Amino acid sequence: MREGIEISRFKYFYPLKYQKLAYGGGIADNISKSNLAKFQIPLFVIAELISAMKIIRKESIDIINSHWLLPQGIVGAVCKKIFNVKHVATVHGSDINLIAKSGVLEILFKFIAQNTDQIIANSNFTKQKILDINNELEPKIQIIPMGIDLTKMNEFQTNNPKKIIDAEYVILTVGRLIPLKGVNYLIQAMNHVVVRYPTAKLIICGEGSEKSNLIDLVSRLNLKENILFTGHIPNDFIIHYYHCADVFVLPSIRVDGFEEGLGVVLLEAMACGIPVIGSNSGGICSIINDGYNGFLAKEKSPEDIAEKIIILLSDESIHEKFRHNGLETVKNYSWDVIVEQYVEAYLKTNVGSNESHI
Repeated sequence: MREGIEISRFKYFYPLKYQKLAYGGGIADNISKSNLAKFQIPLFVIAELISAMKIIRKESIDIINSHWLLPQGIVGAVCKKIFNVKHVATVHGSDINLIAKSGVLEILFKFIAQNTDQIIANSNFTKQKILDINNELEPKIQIIPMGIDLTKMNEFQTNNPKKIIDAEYVILTVGRLIPLKGVNYLIQAMNHVVVRYPTAKLIICGEGSEKSNLIDLVSRLNLKENILFTGHIPNDFIIHYYHCADVFVLPSIRVDGFEEGLGVVLLEAMACGIPVIGSNSGGICSIINDGYNGFLAKEKSPEDIAEKIIILLSDESIHEKFRHNGLETVKNYSWDVIVEQYVEAYLKTNVGSNESHI
């Protein structure tokens, strides 16, 4: 039980320390790096299905909301087929990108779509990816982004804790250290930023398969004094790093057909009053209105990223404009707003009510 929500976990491989799928850089990244992770895929799906079936029987579930089409969407669709429960599938981006690359997975997606009452996409970008595969699904799709806890952000700003990073200028990025996130381009951008601001420091929060390559890049560029890797930071503490930042950057790129589905970290930064820069890629464009609440930088362009960082460090009026408009933007992403939208989606299944179990 966590914050009033009952959580059930399932085991899919023994010894447990060798479970390799749902950790670190995520399932897709783990599969690409580990043969053991590939072997565990069917075990994961079977274990999840058995666990879900037990819960449905025990709790008399009316509605299943599966997050990610693979593999959760498959489990949700099978449970709908067996138990005649309603199924809402939430698509986050990388799942539909993976399906679009495989004829076999498109067949699975057809089964999921046929056994789904509502499809929720996290952005216009993700919705279009779904329609590119099957444009007949338009009536089933609703756009509901992921949300953020504005109450926590506001309380933090009120308390105004002491900064944990001692630097005159702080640039921050947060996320898994995988190729999709494009952190290598941000590191290269710092090579230009330090010419103008020698004491500027880039803080990189996160873990992932690319970390050793990124550390090597920092060493080759002689930027060790200007770049700090923090490793994984717990969600309850990451807000302290946002508080330290003057600029936040999400330099995600397109990799083998995969693109950023939304970019929730941009919303978190905005909620903390931090001007943001994001690459012109995927669902990032659903959050950043270029020149209004942030900058969109050219994908894979260290020079353009650096130029925009320098503008935000040097031009107080633009910095303040993005800060103010960012705070206005995130009001639409409060969990209170998002929860209401999800409740409406559940009600559209013609089953949701105060008595329903989800």
